[in-house]
Amino acid sequence: MAIIKKHKYLLVLTFVFFTSIFLGCEKDNVIDDEDIGTTALVKDVIIPKQMSIAKGSSQAISGKGFESKDLLVFSTESTDIEIPLEKIENTYVTFIVPNELNDGDYTISVKRNTRTQELGKTFVRIVLDISVPNKDGHSIKGAVFCGTKPLKGIRVSDGFTTTLTDENGFYWLQSEKKHGYVFISSPSGYQPKTTNNVVPGFWASLSAPTNVVEQHNFELVEVDDTKHTLIVATDLHLANRGASSNNDMNQFNSGFMNETKTFVENLNNTAVYTIVLGDMSWDGYWYDKKYDIASYKSTMSSYPTPMYHVMGNHDNDPYYADDFLAEMRYKKEFGPTYFSMDMGQIHYIFLDNTVYTNNGGTIGTIGDREYLKYLTPEQANWLKDDLSAIKDKTKPIVVSFHCPSTGNYNANFTTSLSFNPSSKAVEFHNMFNGFTKVHFLSGHTHFNTHTTIGNNIEEHNIAAVCATWWWGGKLTGINLSRDGSPAGYAVFDIDGTDIKWYYKSVGQDKNKQFRTYDINSVKTYFAQSSVKSIMDKLPGNRSKDYDTLKENDVLINVWNYDSKWKIEVEEDGVKKNPVRVYLRDPLHAITYDYPRMRDNGDVTEGFLTGPNPHMFKVSTNSASSSLKIKVTDRFGNVYQETMTRPKQFKLSFE
Repeated sequence: MAIIKKHKYLLVLTFVFFTSIFLGCEKDNVIDDEDIGTTALVKDVIIPKQMSIAKGSSQAISGKGFESKDLLVFSTESTDIEIPLEKIENTYVTFIVPNELNDGDYTISVKRNTRTQELGKTFVRIVLDISVPNKDGHSIKGAVFCGTKPLKGIRVSDGFTTTLTDENGFYWLQSEKKHGYVFISSPSGYQPKTTNNVVPGFWASLSAPTNVVEQHNFELVEVDDTKHTLIVATDLHLANRGASSNNDMNQFNSGFMNETKTFVENLNNTAVYTIVLGDMSWDGYWYDKKYDIASYKSTMSSYPTPMYHVMGNHDNDPYYADDFLAEMRYKKEFGPTYFSMDMGQIHYIFLDNTVYTNNGGTIGTIGDREYLKYLTPEQANWLKDDLSAIKDKTKPIVVSFHCPSTGNYNANFTTSLSFNPSSKAVEFHNMFNGFTKVHFLSGHTHFNTHTTIGNNIEEHNIAAVCATWWWGGKLTGINLSRDGSPAGYAVFDIDGTDIKWYYKSVGQDKNKQFRTYDINSVKTYFAQSSVKSIMDKLPGNRSKDYDTLKENDVLINVWNYDSKWKIEVEEDGVKKNPVRVYLRDPLHAITYDYPRMRDNGDVTEGFLTGPNPHMFKVSTNSASSSLKIKVTDRFGNVYQETMTRPKQFKLSFE
């Protein structure tokens, strides 16, 4: 209890003046004037989504119309905690946080005699009450500690300014509170204390005006994270569209959610974390289906590992034609759109590289939902500062963001820049000059690709959990991304500075890393008059996709391929020479393109099968020979198939 003895307890009075700009408060939590005297007891009440409070401290709630004998009631399904008011002011009231209040979700009501009015819902996080003195000109202060141990040198930021905790674990920030939050960069060997895996407690909402000092403490717990595993998922695109559409929620819960729970259980005591690379929700359906980023957070409430999110373009509020305003709902639920931390010997950085333009968006009207791809200047400045704090340039860095900075979707498989303007990608890449081992993790494309940038950066563009926006599962029971990769996620195994990875298909063994096609069978399938007539209606005369291939050719789609993989094929004991080709995956074409056009008479062009950079062609001498196919990844793992031909082309993963 060293800190408690050294520093006196302070009754912290926190003014909870939330604005819709900072925290995007729920409309239902704000009581209008016209309600007074009818059903409402108080008005102008705003309840924060999260309250970090200390037992015995004085806490404020904004609102008008409270009376001295009113009681605040914090309710769970099993308990009602009635709390008398401490003080009533014109625009807020205060209460003393009782010992009975613990971490958890609560519904807050005001009770007056026999009448009760619900005020809102919040998540309460109980923190130690440590007295941090004010410092002139600093509007945010607090402490970072582990148990009774103060933590020195922890980076604390509001997204613009960054400071370090002192020997007492104290920090102070001069902040305009523009983003509405303060956050820390967790150091190696520690994780934020939290009871909610979906939103780890490395950040806190700011609740007071810029001219009012507020205190936010962060408690960390010690963990052994030198060795850890990452589940890296992207593009969930949950919208609660229902069984009559693509049945997204059922597919997600029965697939990814069930599988990852089992995956984590099987790892026993290994530390496991999840990184989600954006597009958790689907902006076009936020209001139509009443499923937004807050709904996603509720969906993930039972998820088994701590989760760290980055923002995707579809996680913006489509009622705002302004990037900053469109992000407010996300910030309210998930906090910082860019932040960093250390786990083990790895430095992790999380960025937001979508700039939402959304022309035509206004309250009540969804805009065009368009966006640009780059880092805003304020974020770039924060990133430069974060990187400057890393003195050991051999320390591996893992950077997560939504839109890839590069791609190799071309017949020459050359790396091209993906930001717009492309010069922004060059500026971004140059920030990592001098570091020897950098990994970029990105999503967005619904493709698996691997590129290299200079001699120090590898970019992993990871295929989607939803594959083709859940449509393959709806139409055929098979979910494939646009490149033919099965719906899935990446797994990164970290041991010290050693980083290994693989792609894990939902519902498939980890040893399933490629799929083969007998082109004779593929051409026969697409030559059927019923199929050809539909495929020819698609852009590009698609029944001719494989006309360049010769009789007896075989295709091998190795979805997580990079240049350090090795592909070996033998036909009747004779070694063949696989050639990398830029072609479409045939199976994806018949799990989305063909049935969607057949049944709907139209397709979403951006969902169609795209040529991919991880397809290989093998020319064989016979239509009936068996092939021995051996694929070895960069880590020496071997994946094999004996391909008996003719091989039927059908709706199957085989």
